[in-house]
Amino acid sequence: MGLTEMKAAIAHREQAFNLRYESKVFWLLEQKPARCIIRTAMRDPHHELLLYLGVSLATMQIDDIGVEYERAPFPACMGAFDRYRDVIGTDMTETKLRKKLESFQRRNCLHLNEMFEVASRAFTSALAFLLKNREVPAEMDEYRMHVGDTPLPDRVEMMRHWWASDRRVIDSCHAYRSESLQPETMQKVAHLQPITKLMIREVQRNRPESGKT
Repeated sequence: MGLTEMKAAIAHREQAFNLRYESKVFWLLEQKPARCIIRTAMRDPHHELLLYLGVSLATMQIDDIGVEYERAPFPACMGAFDRYRDVIGTDMTETKLRKKLESFQRRNCLHLNEMFEVASRAFTSALAFLLKNREVPAEMDEYRMHVGDTPLPDRVEMMRHWWASDRRVIDSCHAYRSESLQPETMQKVAHLQPITKLMIREVQRNRPESGKT
């Protein structure tokens, strides 16, 4: 059954189940040190959960947490939250969070664990684009066509090559496979810091002892 057939097969069927995860990132860059708050929601026919995570940009660690159970199938579900305060101080990465959550053993909530993973991915992507917008010249940015006269196809390729210039990004997916990169385009973005270095610099910039915010 191909895509057309699958779409036709469900066209007049009632929806049996709807599961949604959503994360929103809010920057509090005026604070010292700068922070963000991530609001992650999980909804299905039986759950409506909200997870709030505060993250310090001086450490890239969770510094605050809140959970709202708007709807859950069992009263016992509410008892899981207290243990989650133990994640404060954990690095905001999927690997570190997963390791921390595994230490909770059975005193956890499977859905909250999943929400932490969704929040972590949202944070990493949001930070990457925040730094891209700050550090990449507008004339090269594919989303700022009102600046400069570089054609859109050239901007798209320069930005693809810039992302791929990072050691953590190269060969991570089809768009960033090394054999698809062109030396002449890589040269155009060679003066730009790759995203991992920008993230490290952002931590250093936000440390109180740096004297910067």
